[in-house]
Amino acid sequence: MQWWQVINLDKKETLGISGSLHEFLWSYKPHGLVAHLMLPAMPSVMTSSSACRWATPVTDTIEPATCLGSLTIPAELIRLIFREIDNFQDTFSLAHANTRLLDIGRDRVCALLRCTVAPWAGDRLICIGEEANSDDLPDGMLTATEMQQLESFTTKDCAEWCEGDVVEPANLYFFADAKYRAPKDYGYSSPGFTQRLSTSERVQYGRLLKSMHLSESDHPRILCNLSKREYVRLGAVAGLAKDTLAHPWFPGDRWKFGAALVSRICWSSIPISDADSSTHRGVWAGDRFEITTLDTFPHCPDGEAGWKDVSEEMAQHLGRL
Repeated sequence: MQWWQVINLDKKETLGISGSLHEFLWSYKPHGLVAHLMLPAMPSVMTSSSACRWATPVTDTIEPATCLGSLTIPAELIRLIFREIDNFQDTFSLAHANTRLLDIGRDRVCALLRCTVAPWAGDRLICIGEEANSDDLPDGMLTATEMQQLESFTTKDCAEWCEGDVVEPANLYFFADAKYRAPKDYGYSSPGFTQRLSTSERVQYGRLLKSMHLSESDHPRILCNLSKREYVRLGAVAGLAKDTLAHPWFPGDRWKFGAALVSRICWSSIPISDADSSTHRGVWAGDRFEITTLDTFPHCPDGEAGWKDVSEEMAQHLGRL
């Protein structure tokens, strides 16, 4: 039996080491992967927030002094200030200090909340097995610099796992265990932060967070492979994923995307078992992903290849597992 771990190659983060793949696949652990990929539906919420504070839309043609008092700064400079802030809570506080600031900073608030709520969206992901050889990884998955770092990593650097006196190259599984960290807690729901907000700001903040839990019947979820432009509809796989311990943060079936995704991003140099000779060569290993809704589905510009619905293919794959 070989061990596995889901890692983020861009963030240098890991969900931690798990046991056999089939035990891991049907446990609650893949919920964590879903939590890091679930995008909020932000634009409509922020627009209504701005409209509630000021019925008349603010435009760049309005004199800054009219809306900002003594803060007579052009809108372009205010946008530059917002772009320099990389903390969601700080951006939210600045935007809600004034209706003019809210209108100008809305896009930055949305962008940072997206990064905060779904920090792994758009990153390269792989569920790497401990038997994955460094010269047997998905083509083009690692950059030249990353490959150089991996090749210079030896069993001497992971003495906790590797026994013996012979120093030899170690693989990506052990490299990630030694070098990667647990996912960062961005604290977007920090009680300390909400206590410092005014009543109206607390209401608006709550509305933003509530947007993460949209009704699945009104907003069907899809798992998107951004690298291959393929997507899976939740309805096609929800009934096939085994019923395990439900996750309190994700009501409904959306957490079952975790099992579907993990089963497609596994990678190792030896099969999982005699009965399963293909799952260890995941067709999505090393690709980039996000979980969004059909109504916010990314559309391709004119002239570019469209997206492919692989829901039935995924359903058949899960059915075999």
